[in-house]
Amino acid sequence: MLAERLKAVGFDASSEKTEVEDVPVSMGTTLVGLKYDGGVVLAADSRTSSIPVVSSAYARKINRVSDNIYVCRAGRASHTMYVGRLLKNLMEQHQVEMSGSGTSSLAIPSVKSAASVARIICYNNRDVLLSSLLIGGVDPVDGPQLYNIGQGGALFTRNIITCGSGGTYISGLADSLYKSNLSKDEAIKLVTLLVNHAMMRDNGSGGIIRYVVIDQQDGTSEHFVSSANLQKLETKMAHSAC
Repeated sequence: MLAERLKAVGFDASSEKTEVEDVPVSMGTTLVGLKYDGGVVLAADSRTSSIPVVSSAYARKINRVSDNIYVCRAGRASHTMYVGRLLKNLMEQHQVEMSGSGTSSLAIPSVKSAASVARIICYNNRDVLLSSLLIGGVDPVDGPQLYNIGQGGALFTRNIITCGSGGTYISGLADSLYKSNLSKDEAIKLVTLLVNHAMMRDNGSGGIIRYVVIDQQDGTSEHFVSSANLQKLETKMAHSAC
């Protein structure tokens, strides 16, 4: 039945190669994280692709680890999803251990602990995992924090981090526009600008922009920028460049 339908639109299966060939997998992603005065903003595009097909235009690349910690994922989708779920599970166990018996509320985990656990997972499985993580959050001890775990398990921290295939297009722009005393609104505008800038140049990045704000005072909130608003932003950027 399927063969007949394909033949009707001009596809002849008999003329195609029968052996399975390796298809290159696009790791296209743009992740941006930055610290502002009182919190952290994490942002990502939503495209998942296997050359030459866009598998999903609305994939979720930002995941909750705890109420005060989120992780952004770049790399092979199945690998990063596994690491993200394992990290969430281990941190939930860690919260229970920290809280002890006889308490009704869970202890607040440190962002550094989550980053260290993710680093151990990535390093111990460095020969098989294609995974890069961006972890951000706020805790009562160290305040706003931002960590990047690259492929192989290298861990470093900065005030602003760009990664993924789209990150190479915006690293210089990010360094030139970032200021350590940004307000929350300024931080949101900056991450939106950076991700959109990368999506316009990187074929592996696209879709919509999702971002999460983790604030010391207001808590955590998740948002997205629709395709219509992205088109308006692109037009505004083009006019400002002229």
